[in-house]
Amino acid sequence: MTGTRFFSSLVEHLAHALKVRRVYVAECLENDRARTRALWMDGFRPTFEYDVRETPCMKVTRGQTCLYSHNVRQYFPHIELLKQLNAESFIGVPLWDSSRHVIGHMVLVDDKPMSEDPLWISVLQTFATRAGVELEREQADEKLREALAEVESLKNRLHAENVYLQEEIRTEHRFDEMVGRSAALVAVLQKVERVAATTTEP
Repeated sequence: MTGTRFFSSLVEHLAHALKVRRVYVAECLENDRARTRALWMDGFRPTFEYDVRETPCMKVTRGQTCLYSHNVRQYFPHIELLKQLNAESFIGVPLWDSSRHVIGHMVLVDDKPMSEDPLWISVLQTFATRAGVELEREQADEKLREALAEVESLKNRLHAENVYLQEEIRTEHRFDEMVGRSAALVAVLQKVERVAATTTEP
């Protein structure tokens, strides 16, 4: 199982197994933004982009496993979504690529306190490791598809330019033939050449 199916299965099974209401996996974007790859919130929800600044996810995107076992809203009173979710607890685990760069995060949010048991956190980090491998693979596939699409676009553009140049050559060839077959035009061109030669003499 790979890609979207993997992430969807992961968040759903984590939510059921750990009895947590909200679980999502997100990838890091530029300018401190992130986009969810799969979101379980009492059922699957559409993916969305968000700004991680001044949120619990900020430290996670910097490589820290971040746990607020209770009272998370007191730490982030300005985040309206936490209020809407009646969030009590939060844990975020970074997703690393093979070069040890953070490329995403896995987040669990609940309306009851979470365990602070190191073993429980270690299990989540194991799942996050697998999610990081899959996210890196999927991003590589996407870059490959983009590169192939760019190559195809370039090939089409070169083909169009080739057709255009061939048409230009054919048009010019027909003009030369037309000049060559017209004695009057040949005479005019010869006169022009003579005039040009005399006007350029010192």
